[in-house]
This record gives sequence, C-alpha cells and structure tokens, in this order.
Amino acid sequence: MKGMLAFSGFVWGDFMLYFLGLGALFITLRVGVVQFRHFGYAWNQTLGKFFRRQNQAQEGAQGTLSSYEALSTALANTIGSGNIVGVGLAVFWGGPGAVFWMWLMALLGMATKFTEAVMGQKYRVQDEHGIWVGGPQYYLSRGLKRFRLSWLGPFYGLMLVLTLSITEMIQCNSLAGSVHEAFGIPTLASGIAFTVLVAVIVFGGIKRIGTFAGKVVPFMAILYIAAGLVIVFTHLNQVPGLFALIFKSAFSPAAATGGFAGASVAAAMRWGCARGAFSNEAGDGAAAIAHATAAVDHPVRQGLYGIMEVFVDTILVCTTTALVVLLSGVWTDPASAKVPERLATLAFGMQWGVFGKSLVAVCLTLFAFTSMLAYVYYGEEQGNYFGGRKLAMLVRVGFIAAIFAGTFWDAEQLWPFCDVFFAFMIIPNMIGLFLLHGEYGELVREFFHTPGKYYLKDTGKAPSA
Repeated sequence: MKGMLAFSGFVWGDFMLYFLGLGALFITLRVGVVQFRHFGYAWNQTLGKFFRRQNQAQEGAQGTLSSYEALSTALANTIGSGNIVGVGLAVFWGGPGAVFWMWLMALLGMATKFTEAVMGQKYRVQDEHGIWVGGPQYYLSRGLKRFRLSWLGPFYGLMLVLTLSITEMIQCNSLAGSVHEAFGIPTLASGIAFTVLVAVIVFGGIKRIGTFAGKVVPFMAILYIAAGLVIVFTHLNQVPGLFALIFKSAFSPAAATGGFAGASVAAAMRWGCARGAFSNEAGDGAAAIAHATAAVDHPVRQGLYGIMEVFVDTILVCTTTALVVLLSGVWTDPASAKVPERLATLAFGMQWGVFGKSLVAVCLTLFAFTSMLAYVYYGEEQGNYFGGRKLAMLVRVGFIAAIFAGTFWDAEQLWPFCDVFFAFMIIPNMIGLFLLHGEYGELVREFFHTPGKYYLKDTGKAPSA
C-alpha cells in the first residue's frame, strides 16, 4: 500500500502535469487553436442548438445517439464529485491562484477533448447488433498499427476497466456517506438504492443512458450553477477584487491567513492543474467512447461538443465552486482546516444554512450517480471490444456489483490504485494523439475549408485562399 501511494505521488507530480500540459499545447497548435478561433461557432452548433431546441441529426449522418445525448453521456462521466470536492481542495492547498491554473488547463484541454471526440468518430465501428462503438481502444489499436503500437489499444482498455471499477467504488462510498451526513439515511440503504437504480438504467442500453443523461445532466448543472450565481451576485462588489486576487496569487506566493497555511506559486500551479485535469478528464480519452456513438455528418462536428464539454465542466461548474468558496471566506477559517474536502458544503451553508448544505448534498448525489452510469457503460464497452456483447454483459454485472461493494470499502485505501491506473490510461492515449496528429489535422482542414460544405456552408463564408 505504501509503495503504491509513493508511486502515485511520483506519477502525479511534475511529470504528469508537464506531460498533459505540453501535450495539450501541442494539440492546440496542431488543430489551429480551434477552441479559441471557433468558440462562437462551436457554441452555436452545440449548446446553442439545445437552447433553440434544434438538436436533430445532420442529413445522412449515422449513429446511435444524437450529438446532444452523446455530450450528456460524456458530461455524466466528467461532472462528478471532483467539481465540488476537488476544487475546494485545490483552493485550500494551492490558494486562490490555483483557480487560474485550473482555467489554463481547461482552455488547453478543450483542444485535447475536441481531438479525442474527432478520433473516436473516425475510428468507430458497428458491433454485431448494429450499435456504433468507438473510443481510444479503437483508434489506438487500429491507428497505431503502422507504428507497431497497436497493443496500446487493449492496454488502454484494461486500464480503463481497472480505473473506473475502482472509481465507481469510491463514488458510491463518498455518495453514501454524503447522503447519510445530510439526511441521516443509513449507508447500506443508500448503497442498495443506488445499485438498483444504476442497474435499471444501464440494462436499458446506451439509448436509455443517453436519454436519462440528456434530461438529468442539464438539470443538475443548471441547478448548481444558478445557486452559485445567486451567491456571486449577492457579493458582486467583492468580485473584481477576488479576480485580482486569483491572478495575483497565480504568479506570486499567497500569504498565510487564518486557517490557510499559505501557498507557493508551485503549489498553486500543481493543485490547479491537477484538479483541472482530474475534473475535465481531457487526456484520458474516455469521453470519446460516448462521442463515437453520435450521429454527425463529419467527425469534427462532434469534436465541437468536446470543446463544450470542458467548457461546461471546468469554466462553468468548477468556477462556480471556486468563486463561492473564495467569496465565503471558509478557506481561511481555522475550523475548515480539519475538513478541507467539505469547503463547498461549508461555503453554501454559510450563505443559506441547512438549505445550502442540503443543496450541495443533492448536487453531489446527482453528480456522482450520473458518473456511475457512465462508468458502467464505458466499462462494458471494453468488454465488447475484447469479446463482444456476451463479455460486455459480464463486465456490466461486475461494475454494478462494484457499486454495492463500494458502500463498505474505505475510499482512502482505493485512491492510490485509482490514480496509478488513471495515469496509465492517459499515457497511451496522449501518445496516440501525438502520433496521429496528421489524421486529425487533415480532418480539421477538411471541415473548415471545404468549399460549400460543413463550416463554410453553415456560416456562409467564402473559402480562404
């Protein structure tokens, strides 16, 4: 256990932050900084369509889910307890400056997630039941044959199964504890309830998961963001100074105050980048499994949803947590030093008492529950990749059993294993994205510059010289 903990600390030290950060920078440049140059277009073609109730598939497009349902399924996995608990820990250990580095990681990560969705679409296949499937296990095993690295596909699939099965246990353990603390419900009862609910939904297949996620994910995100914005607007006069503090602390040490022990620039960078990476999961490739199922006319169109996935997860949801925690002042309260993982709960409670704490508990429940749905689906798709639908069914049952087992397992014992396996998902995926840069670079050029089609048709612009 100690050895795994030490190895986890090494992997998630400077090595992984540079590996992810520099990799995301390379991809950003390779796709022509698409997340900045075409952000307005991406919004208009994705979330903008949702608000205008225009979510139909493109003519001639093939897929199992709509683009919006695929995005919701991916967000179900991405938006989890890390958006609430993880951001609070980043502020506590890294200071206000950690928020800046979390934003930077997200802005670069948008390109990574965009590319994962594009490659998931390009290399997807139909299984024996006619269902579209894809993800890193496919674009690594098929795309890297010429590099003699096709073995990275099955290696990735194995690491994903190990990572998500453990993460699912951790989520259930945290979720049952949160519900018990907020509402007094015994952990065994909530563990059984969550297990049964997940089973009922996932046994309906990806269509039922996509439909459920399409209804619940927007509700839970809007509920949490709206609650945070109410608090922000009630302290609007403090917001300019707060943003000044965030930017200042990102590049100069944050002094100790109250229960906050102070933080160096290195600590702010490390905690902000790490929590940002864990939250939006740009680089681990898992979201490509959901994006590969979408019915679109071109892989890059689904990549636009990948940009919005990171935007919603980090720029909206994580920033909501960070602003509420910082505005409340709980991060400097000596009493909070004993429970840094509960900073968000304490911050909302400071504003609205029991109602605020209950609101966070409800949001945590929704975040964690929808994450478990995505975990089961992603896990079973690895079974489908290795041995078809029969093996996928066995993996599904195993993942559902893991949810119930997590009710009794101490989460602290599981985290080091989860961190190591998670790193071993990221490493092959990022290697693959680096080696396949010519392929997604060509797809980006084709989408944005083909006369009379895709981007130029949507915007009515003339092709560039």
